[in-house]
Amino acid sequence: MTVELPSGLDPFSGGRRRLEVDAADVAGVVAAIDMQVPGLAGHLVTDSGTLRPHLLCLVGEEAVRDMATPVDDRVRFLIAVSGG
Repeated sequence: MTVELPSGLDPFSGGRRRLEVDAADVAGVVAAIDMQVPGLAGHLVTDSGTLRPHLLCLVGEEAVRDMATPVDDRVRFLIAVSGG
């Protein structure tokens, strides 16, 4: 499946904005990302294993926060913008 990363993570992803991973849920996506770009997962999740509050994770078109959420063919991480 395709994972899209925000440009704000370019310094940590080596400028990679799309990754192809094989995973069943959001936690698996994060683990697969970390295998391809070591250390990047630390910018996506907290030490307690939850998504960082400034990130929005979209599975398809649905915003999710639960790391156990099943994934299909597309996952996007966006930097959340407050105030509109």
